[in-house]
Amino acid sequence: MHLRTLVILAATAYTLIIGGSLLLYRIFVVFPSLEINTLNQHRNDLRAVYATYINERENLILFNQDWSKWDNTYQFANGSNPSFLNKSLHSPFFYRADVDAVAVLDTNGETFYAAYKSDNDLIQVDDLKEITNDINIEQINKEEQLFGIIRSGEKLGYFSSHHIQDSLEQSSKIGALIFIRYFKEDFIKRIELLTNISAKLSLANQDVDTDLITLDTLNITTMHKEYYLEIPNAAQQTIATIKISYPNKTLPKIFDTNAILSILILLFLPLIITVLVYIFFLIPITKIATQILYMNKDGKFHYLKLKSPIIEINTFITAFNTFSAKITAYQEKLKADSNTDGLTNIHNRRFFDDAYEKAWALSSRNKTPLCIVMLDIDHFKTYNDHYGHQQGDEVLKQVAQALRSNLRRSSDVLARYGGEEFAIVLQAEKADELDNTLSMLVNCIDQLNIEHLYSSVKNNLTISCGACHIIEPALWMKEKRDDALKLADEALYQAKHEGRNQHRTCSLKQGDI
Repeated sequence: MHLRTLVILAATAYTLIIGGSLLLYRIFVVFPSLEINTLNQHRNDLRAVYATYINERENLILFNQDWSKWDNTYQFANGSNPSFLNKSLHSPFFYRADVDAVAVLDTNGETFYAAYKSDNDLIQVDDLKEITNDINIEQINKEEQLFGIIRSGEKLGYFSSHHIQDSLEQSSKIGALIFIRYFKEDFIKRIELLTNISAKLSLANQDVDTDLITLDTLNITTMHKEYYLEIPNAAQQTIATIKISYPNKTLPKIFDTNAILSILILLFLPLIITVLVYIFFLIPITKIATQILYMNKDGKFHYLKLKSPIIEINTFITAFNTFSAKITAYQEKLKADSNTDGLTNIHNRRFFDDAYEKAWALSSRNKTPLCIVMLDIDHFKTYNDHYGHQQGDEVLKQVAQALRSNLRRSSDVLARYGGEEFAIVLQAEKADELDNTLSMLVNCIDQLNIEHLYSSVKNNLTISCGACHIIEPALWMKEKRDDALKLADEALYQAKHEGRNQHRTCSLKQGDI
């Protein structure tokens, strides 16, 4: 099928099915996504409510803790500081503090002092229960610190308690200090400003139409217009709720005005766009594709002979023709560069791995001799440290060229294996032939007479070699390629261990390893 025919059929089919597809897409993709995003936003809003609540809570806990570990409070609780009431509790500072009621209990849980704020004054009562019945006195005596939600008549609040001790906390507890704070209108306003929602705090004296959400988990799985956050007291009884409400306009709908307009526009636009695309894009692209397919079949790059009213297409054609003139040269250069070490101008690790694999396969099939040699410049790190990395790079170049000059066979492969390490794949049928080659390589570097006063071997640069000689190569060596490299590396390690500036060899034959 030609592209022209395909475009006409596609445009017709698109026009017929686009309406239904967009409707289905809106219903099954867009709307669920909107629901998920809205649900996530609701979760974030509830977390913001919880964070506001936690901030209120921590503020009261810290304030209560400071007062409970104060010498003046401790002395008041043990009866030795009666002036505490006038100087501290009835002070302007405490009146300005966001504490609506205070109580001091003795170690038996009896009320030593209790009062609530009214018109910037503290009204003392005989028992804490006159303020609230939601505080578990026995639990307060047992636990150093306690927090909970309480009711006080028609008011909802929360308390924090700490055991009373001296400032250094060296004395035993002599009771507990309780601060009570009521939820106020500014708490709800902060929630509404933070989340742009409507919030209402109510005592739990009426039924709600949805499940309660706990403040600890804030786990909502279904989107609603309204949510009810559960507020429990210390006994885990629900005593109040926070009603979170969202306006209708913020909730997603399957179809809204924008969605309907978008679908109508998209039903009309395909025909116009298809015609324009066909004339200005598909025709020239088809011609370009035809010529490129011919190049692919021919295996050579040619100039594109085409003009288009579209500037970008003409720019593409011009650029393609420019690239086609250079690409052959680039391919050759890239091939050479990908196999050459940029510093030493010899083969790199990538070329070595490929050449080693091919040489190994050839040796196993044709039973030709094979040796793997690993070479390392002795104390090269020390050389770099004292002579500088730039001079170290020059040394690597000299060593690489000297090694390459002393390899006689065209089939021998020399590569920079990494850092100051080199690797060679060569042929040597007998052990003494390999030994002579390795001696020659060690000596050729020694004879360069490159100064290395910080070497423990000599006052000039030296190398160490390790080689693995394959004995009687055959198909048995098929899976032993990595083992040979490991043996050559171990031989190199032995040469280093025994004094450097020398070589060691090992062999690999059928049955080894």
